[in-house]
Amino acid sequence: ITWNSLVPIQPKGKKEPLYLVHGADHNVMIFKLLSNNLDADQPVYGLQAKGLNGIDEPLGTVEEMAAHYILEIIKSNPKGPYTLAGYSFGGVIAFEMARQLLAQNKDVKRVVLLDSYVYPHYYSSNTTAKKIAKTKYRMAMAVFMTKTMFSNKANFDRRIQLFKGGIKNSYLKLKLGKENQHKLVKSWPYKLDQMHNKAVDSYQILPLAIKVDLLRVAEDDIFYAHDTELLGWDPIATKGVNKHEIPGNHINMLSPPNDKKLGRILQNILDS
Repeated sequence: ITWNSLVPIQPKGKKEPLYLVHGADHNVMIFKLLSNNLDADQPVYGLQAKGLNGIDEPLGTVEEMAAHYILEIIKSNPKGPYTLAGYSFGGVIAFEMARQLLAQNKDVKRVVLLDSYVYPHYYSSNTTAKKIAKTKYRMAMAVFMTKTMFSNKANFDRRIQLFKGGIKNSYLKLKLGKENQHKLVKSWPYKLDQMHNKAVDSYQILPLAIKVDLLRVAEDDIFYAHDTELLGWDPIATKGVNKHEIPGNHINMLSPPNDKKLGRILQNILDS
């Protein structure tokens, strides 16, 4: 059996297909609910990480991921035009795919970013500069977490749960080793996470003369962002960022009841 990264989530319909790139959990089945809330004639394909099956070797750079996904898309749709979207880190991969497609003189119709964030260390290629940006980000994150934790009871309870989860994971890592702890809590191979993290760490995002649609969650108190307005995309998508507010937070934006409203907003963008 050949294993593909391109997964037909909803292949029927006359509209131009939407290609959705996975987030940090590498799987695309989370997009099924979203596709149910798009028009019946809107084809949707997911792009899942190579190596998710535990057999294939995972890809080591963001550029390689983008090139691999493009090959699979072009095989099934040689002419285009291409509408790309990505959830979380998948938005960064989708943006890199747009760059590579444009370099091949392909027609990229639009790039949709589902709450995708450009971390400050993505801007640089220099290892030292990356380390400094990461340290600054972590310090700002700690301040942000402390502030939001005491803003209301729900936030306080959630932080305590996350803190407890973090302590438990650290304990299991020490007791069982990193790989066995990973097997306990995650459904995808440990090596895939290792390679993915390495790819993220070494990636430099470069500006591109395109306009993007950024779907930004209304409840933005889970993760710290250095740019709360456009999530760091302003200097990168040089033709502009169309911002659309969507309900929920980064974790539950694809789940009911938020999936219905997200589906409507996304379909309007695709049809415009």
